Amino acid sequence: MNLSFNWKSIWIATCLGIGTVGTIFPSAAFAATRPSDVPAEHWAWKNSTLPWALDAHILGSATDDTPIRPAAAVTEAEALDMLFHFFTDTQNEDLTGEHPYELAKRYNLPVAVDPNDHTKPLTRGQAARLLAAAKGYNYQTDSAIAFLYEKGLSQGKTEKTIEGFDAGSVISRVEFIQLLRGMADRKLDGTISICPQTESTHPALDSYRRTQIGTIQDNLRRAKTAYSTSDSGYWTDTLYRIAKQTSVPDHTLTIPLPPLSKDETITYHVIADTWHSGTYTSGADTLKFPSSGNWSVTLIVSQGNRILGDLSLNSANHAIEINSTLIEKTK
Repeated sequence: MNLSFNWKSIWIATCLGIGTVGTIFPSAAFAATRPSDVPAEHWAWKNSTLPWALDAHILGSATDDTPIRPAAAVTEAEALDMLFHFFTDTQNEDLTGEHPYELAKRYNLPVAVDPNDHTKPLTRGQAARLLAAAKGYNYQTDSAIAFLYEKGLSQGKTEKTIEGFDAGSVISRVEFIQLLRGMADRKLDGTISICPQTESTHPALDSYRRTQIGTIQDNLRRAKTAYSTSDSGYWTDTLYRIAKQTSVPDHTLTIPLPPLSKDETITYHVIADTWHSGTYTSGADTLKFPSSGNWSVTLIVSQGNRILGDLSLNSANHAIEINSTLIEKTK
């Protein structure tokens, strides 16, 4: 199971999904029939990335009889086709033949001019530029990577830095679909934007070029500005406390949860010995899961359609991330 491309957005893909406290597999919430070349245990089937894509027709008219080649490198032409099926104002356009490239020209997207390059594998950096452009940002590769980081769509490949993104390596079809699913759940779907002619630089770019992580307090202050809600400061501090109090006594991953106000929910996605996912709506309590090795946790706090805060913990890289901001590495 390859989770290296976008560790966090695997969980974000179902952050507002329907669930109950307990172990569930989100793919059951979708009507899609599993394609013939996708094993039942494939991570992107179990976490609902591929069922979502089929239900949303991101792959066009693909059915259970259509191999979707999840591990294959996505070409630029395939990525464009998925992108235009993703946005509501382009999904009904004629997407056959060269029409996607005519649309790309209309929206000023950064695509190859030479038709011979249309069927070449897309790199991770090119994918980042394409997605940023579709939301109205004319970024070169480094700024586009910062865009993905700031939107909570990527953790990088080896670390959450420009270098750690590995922009030059190819991106698979399922990884590109996973990015689109993360965009949908971050409310970045809907309409596509015309990319400006003038290039700009992402304001947070330099922070991902730093070799040293800032102080914990500086990082927490930055995390508190990620969501424009009056209680974002409270939830940033609360999620940090949860992170510091999460432990694994006697091979049991133990996650303390705080009391919730009216209409607040905490959606959790946990990989321990198995995948666990659900939505928590009660008072203060503790979630417990068997864990005999590395584990990962994502919590998303929401109130209706508003995200109030999110937390990612990963025992493999000892990182605490809140609101897409790296707070500290515990080792």
